[in-house]
Amino acid sequence: MLRVSYMLFGALAIGTMFVILGLVTMIAGGLMALVQRDLKRLLAYSCISQMGYILLGVGFGTELGIQGGLFHLLNNAIYKVLLFMCAGAIVYRVGTSNLDELGGLGKNMPITATLFVVGALAISGVPPFNGFASKWTIYVAGIEAGQPICTAIAVVMSALTLAYFLKAINLMFLGQRPEHLREVKEAPPLMLFPMLMLAAFCVVFGILPGLGIDLVRPAQGAVMNQLGYIGSVMGAG
Repeated sequence: MLRVSYMLFGALAIGTMFVILGLVTMIAGGLMALVQRDLKRLLAYSCISQMGYILLGVGFGTELGIQGGLFHLLNNAIYKVLLFMCAGAIVYRVGTSNLDELGGLGKNMPITATLFVVGALAISGVPPFNGFASKWTIYVAGIEAGQPICTAIAVVMSALTLAYFLKAINLMFLGQRPEHLREVKEAPPLMLFPMLMLAAFCVVFGILPGLGIDLVRPAQGAVMNQLGYIGSVMGAG
């Protein structure tokens, strides 16, 4: 999509459009997630918000920006799947994703709670998890591209992401445990294993971001080659 967009509309036009769409998507998704009382809807809107970071990074049109955007795309596929799987484990054991009907599950499902916290910190861009590595790359790319306001908005939205995930953690795993949840059990091992693997990737790609960057480097090169092709055509013209 990125290669075709740059080829059809040109780097300047499509880059500006991506930056604008990225900011709108980031803000709208974050604000909608903040007011949700259902866990699955909260995760869905937070996923929309994270798409904004990807568009923003790629929209900067620099090598570092494209690298950060694609790296964040990879990281988003990791921690967001982890969060949705944690939500699935909770629904499997409790039967609801309504945050108002949950509470105190940290005592019943400590492993699921810990893994959800890992995913929440990763998506919020807290070190040393993978979301911090890709978001930091996007922040640096924004400063280098002369977009300090866009970068500041992205930082603020990361703080907002942390805020609504802390709210969700508090409602689900802390506080008073309803009587009907006292017999809830931890998720089965077959559900926990893939969640543990994804959490491990969140840590590994956060501590060793070069591993994740190497995975997206071919896609980054393809987009950069497209930009180079456009530049050569414009220069020849």
